[in-house]
Amino acid sequence: MRLSRKIVLFIAVIIIAATYYILNTETTILYVPLDNRPVNYDYVAELNNLTNFNLLIPPREYLNSGELSTDTEALWQWLLENANKADAMVLSLDTLYFGGLVPSRAHHIPPEQLNQNQNRLETLLKRSKTPVYAFSTIMRSAVGNESAGHPPYFSEYGAKLGRLSTLADKEALGTATPQEKQDRARLEAEIPAPVLKDYLQRRLLNNDLISKTLTMVNQDLITYYIIARDDSSEFSYSKLELRSLEPQINNQDRADTYPGADQIGALLFARAVHDINRHTPNIQIIYGTPKAQQVIPHYEDIPLGETISKHIQSLGGTHTEDNPDLALIVNMPATGTREAVTQTGTEPITSLHRNLLQNIQNSLNTNQATALVDVAYTNGADDALMRLLAENNTLLPLAAYSGWNTAGNSIGTALAHGSLYSYYHKRRNFHQSAHLTALLTRISEDWLYQTGIRSTILSEYDIKHGGSPVSEEALLPVTEDIQEKLNKYLEIHFPGFVNVTQVKLPWNRLFELTITFEFARNP
Repeated sequence: MRLSRKIVLFIAVIIIAATYYILNTETTILYVPLDNRPVNYDYVAELNNLTNFNLLIPPREYLNSGELSTDTEALWQWLLENANKADAMVLSLDTLYFGGLVPSRAHHIPPEQLNQNQNRLETLLKRSKTPVYAFSTIMRSAVGNESAGHPPYFSEYGAKLGRLSTLADKEALGTATPQEKQDRARLEAEIPAPVLKDYLQRRLLNNDLISKTLTMVNQDLITYYIIARDDSSEFSYSKLELRSLEPQINNQDRADTYPGADQIGALLFARAVHDINRHTPNIQIIYGTPKAQQVIPHYEDIPLGETISKHIQSLGGTHTEDNPDLALIVNMPATGTREAVTQTGTEPITSLHRNLLQNIQNSLNTNQATALVDVAYTNGADDALMRLLAENNTLLPLAAYSGWNTAGNSIGTALAHGSLYSYYHKRRNFHQSAHLTALLTRISEDWLYQTGIRSTILSEYDIKHGGSPVSEEALLPVTEDIQEKLNKYLEIHFPGFVNVTQVKLPWNRLFELTITFEFARNP
């Protein structure tokens, strides 16, 4: 009897020790972002604060800040020195190959250097046994005469390159009309040969690297690989290049492609966390109207329902109607998307809005983790819906909210935050302030700023558009003005709850913000 007690005591000690070890062993995820914008850098760091993991992320100065070229040597040295510390790695290959998203569109890196970068990655991954979640972007096709983030010749030839892109793809598909074939020939004659050669050669080099990376997936060097389609459209060079890659993509189940770019880092970070935790997020999708699934949003090339399904798969999740971990509420009218800037702030509450409110309330009333994907508008939120939700106190209880830029950007961001919240929020020592910071960042930037404040600032300070640089002398008054306006609206909608203590324009433009919050009380 005495011996059996000793055995029981010994087993209990072992269990306690093992539990302590599991709970206190530091798990590390290494993350190389697409660049150092807040949504790619700070937001993922904030999501990591929901976990008990350590995040290894390069110094901000090693990453692209909007320049057309970035030296990657310091970043490579950082990666090589830190890779062996990681339990999983999330890698932007645009950053490692080209220096970031913007350089991927404008670089003049010799093919030999690009191949060397790819070989360095392959060598690193062959030595490492760490799960690797990687992503690349198919270079977006030109749409207008705007050179910001593109080669300088875009200011004169961007629109023509965009039209040529559409016609070249149609002709490759055999669907171009005789007039469209003539138009293509005319555009090729009007665009200077060096410009066209530079543009197409870069696209060819980039696509070749994606093809080689897919080979690395087949060699089991990469756990999961996303090929993001940045600002895609139905007919374009992007789609033409995608078709050349589809045999490789469709040949295995550890790679996928869909619209978006800036959401992928957060999505794959969440995927890595769930895989380490051996957790499969079960997601319920609730549309405000069933017809929303068939809408093809602006800047994208497949129906919304397909895009959401692909994001859930990349998250490592499943779509379910029973006992979900997360309910994903989707705001998209059957009529499709519009630009957020077209809103006046006086749009009426519709039956769709009331239906969405009811769906959210029903979900929250069952203590279900609930996220809202607000994709009725591009580049901002649905103001009428958000006013309705704020009036009914249904914003702060959300597991996640996202309504910025494109539909793909919003879907991936909301799924990353919402799925992590659903896993961690009932656990002891849940980081509520990190969750609220991530939630309020999206509510403040996507709704209050992108949908309303930004247009006012553009007008008041005579700035051309969100991508235009803000002059050094205007920087301080502009950021102080934004901070004041954000606090005004936050006090209206969430009285006495939160205060913005600082606003920064990280790339000296109005397209994105860095917001610092101070919470006065719990919601």
